Amino acid sequence: LVGEAAEKSFPSLVLSPNTMTFALARAILAEHEIGRFQLSAAFARLVLRDPDLAGALQQRLLGLVGADHCIEAATSTGAGDRYARDLAERFREMVPRSAELDIVRDAILLGVGVGQKVWWWRDDLGEYIEVLEPWPIDSVEYDPIACQWYALAQRGRLPISADDPGWLLYTPWSEREPYFYGAIRQIAEWYLRASNAARDYGRFIELSGQ
Repeated sequence: LVGEAAEKSFPSLVLSPNTMTFALARAILAEHEIGRFQLSAAFARLVLRDPDLAGALQQRLLGLVGADHCIEAATSTGAGDRYARDLAERFREMVPRSAELDIVRDAILLGVGVGQKVWWWRDDLGEYIEVLEPWPIDSVEYDPIACQWYALAQRGRLPISADDPGWLLYTPWSEREPYFYGAIRQIAEWYLRASNAARDYGRFIELSGQ
């Protein structure tokens, strides 16, 4: 892609905490476990309303922000050293911090993060620069029968893979069915129990006048 990015095919869903039930959460997780993430991505955004969960996630992401990147030359030649220095200088332009954190956040919560590599023209440099842009995880699907990932874009269902030059597929926990290891599967019912308890206690305080 040069100068333009694929566009997602539909807007992100927003779930209301007032309508979330254990039955609905289990149905959402069942869909997540067959490789469809539109509802589980919305559920992940909902659980981040919990300050403890949001704080724990932000603490880990801040640890990533503080980490240094080291780019070394692939060869010991002068050309290899120059290329490594040039790449190191441009790294944050090519991989914006916000894009990196979006992709890692998706991988932590849902087990997979996806980015799109787009070439943008730089007038000041007189050349194209490859830039990583986060792809919304709710516009991603996995076909477990064909073992194929797809990006759901306006121009169709685009197949993507780990070796695709136009995409980044980040699956840190597993190369097979990584979405089974996303945190949303472990924290979904815990979040609902904590949320319901806090809501019920708040109502008790209102009714008792304490």
